[in-house]
This record gives sequence, structure tokens and C-alpha cells, in this order.
Amino acid sequence: MPPFGSGPPNAVVLGSRGYYLTITESGQPGAAVLPVNSRLTVENTTCTAIIGGFECSVGSTGVQYVDSKVTLTGERVTTPGAKMEVPVTISVTTTPATNAAPMDVYSDSTTPASPGTTCGAATGRRVVTVVSGIISCADAIAVMDSYWNLPADGNYGNANIREFDGWNCSAPTAVMSRELGYGSQCSRGDVKLTTPVGSF
Repeated sequence: MPPFGSGPPNAVVLGSRGYYLTITESGQPGAAVLPVNSRLTVENTTCTAIIGGFECSVGSTGVQYVDSKVTLTGERVTTPGAKMEVPVTISVTTTPATNAAPMDVYSDSTTPASPGTTCGAATGRRVVTVVSGIISCADAIAVMDSYWNLPADGNYGNANIREFDGWNCSAPTAVMSRELGYGSQCSRGDVKLTTPVGSF
């Protein structure tokens, strides 16, 4: 949620009447890269994975990101509130098949999430990625919240290795976290959950 501090823009918002540049705060960890020619459509916005990046459009307004180069088309809007028509919510109502693609990366849904789904960012909660197995975002977030709400008394090593309700959880040291690519991890059976590097 704006306002943000000063700095160069690092994001673009597309609308049917134009685009504007903005600054986003961190964000969710990257989901699995979509195969080339995969297409996602949310309301009137369509994004397609292309070689070296992606392109998204809303009518004649668009952005293309290829090999670290950004190309924008359409009218640049200087007063976004007056002209933008950006969807506020995205809902997921279907249960994914076992081999389904990840759900929306901002999901807080109670329906089962397929591997690759990132949960929690929609409401500013702890961001949790479902790495394997099937679990709802609501339950995945609850597991991580339970882990980090356990009292820390120094008896569980630098990695805070804990076991509760059949879950095995740990948070590697900062150096190991960067090497492993996650900030903390919980697993039970075939379900594995992680948080981003630098978060708990």
C-alpha cells in the first residue's frame, strides 16, 4: 500500500486507459517459471510467457519484459486514481488437480493449493510457498504462524529445529538460508512449506 519512499520505479500498473510507474515493496517469492506461450488471464488483463520474459496487456496498454529490457505501450497516466481500472481482488474457487498449475500467487484460500502456490501476500500475512503436497493456503499460513509463535528458549540450536503436530520445522542460519533458497521450512508427510530468504 502506498505511499512509498523515494527511489526509481520498479513496477508498472496497467489499466484500460493507460499505465503508470510505481514502487512496490519486496513481494512474493517467484513462482515456477511458466513455459513459453503459457497465458494467464485475470479479468481484462492477459499475460503471456515469451522467450526471455513476458508480455502483458489490457486493451492497447501493455508492457513487455525481455532480457531485462522493458517496453511500454499506451498512454502514460500521471494521475492514476482518475483513470485506472485495476481489479481489486482475484478469487480462486476451483480445487486444482494434483498436476495442476500453481494458483494465484497471492492466495489466502481455504481450497487445496497445488505445489508452487505462494500464500499470504493478499492480506499482508506471512508469505508461505507450498513446495510439495496439497494443503490450503489458510492451513499453510497457520502452520508457519504456529512454528514462529513457539517460545524460543535457546534449546533448539541455531536453526530452531522444532516438531509439533507432526510437523518438522527449521530456520537455517542466514548464510545457509541463501544457499538453500528459503528462510524457514516445515514439512509433514509429502507436504513441504517454505518462507522466502530473509523472512521467518
